[in-house]
Amino acid sequence: MSNFDTVTSITDNIQSILKREGIHFLKRTYEDGGAIPASLFPFGEIRYLGETFEEATGERPGYAEAEFRISVAFSGGDPSEVMREAQRWVHMIRGAITVNALNSGGLALPRYVSRVRTLGAEFESKEKFSRVNYKMAVRYREA
Repeated sequence: MSNFDTVTSITDNIQSILKREGIHFLKRTYEDGGAIPASLFPFGEIRYLGETFEEATGERPGYAEAEFRISVAFSGGDPSEVMREAQRWVHMIRGAITVNALNSGGLALPRYVSRVRTLGAEFESKEKFSRVNYKMAVRYREA
């Protein structure tokens, strides 16, 4: 499996994990959250932010770390309820995306993923919707 295949599988596994948690995904994005149809809430987007690569001199396999931003948009309402909903999504994402969960499908046998690290979570609230942006890094062994 090439490194491209590995990071593609990681991305697909992230989406599968979040779909099981009830997040909807489409092939298009909505820059303006107000345009998201209510039937799609909670609406998710996964953004690949880039990678860093470890330089190995041949004594052992190298590692790379891929960074992602997961955005989950949901409908607004009472400010305290919206805040609690944002907290729920942050902790749900953190609890669901684990090394074992990512090492599934095509990654089950080689178990390339060795670490999942949270880089931070931010919350934004607008009039018609709210959004959680969760940044994470996934460390995997290079092929």
